[in-house]
Amino acid sequence: MKNISILMNPLSSIIETLLTDINQICDDENIPYFVAGATAVMATRRML
Repeated sequence: MKNISILMNPLSSIIETLLTDINQICDDENIPYFVAGATAVMATRRML
């Protein structure tokens, strides 16, 4: 698995284990895959 970015909020250990298992299966079967995800966080500022 390649890390192409640094996560602000790391994955939970359950999700990390699941993705590691998927990676191993896909590697064993020579199946290409790509995982994408994003979280939008809205920040508010108090206007002066």
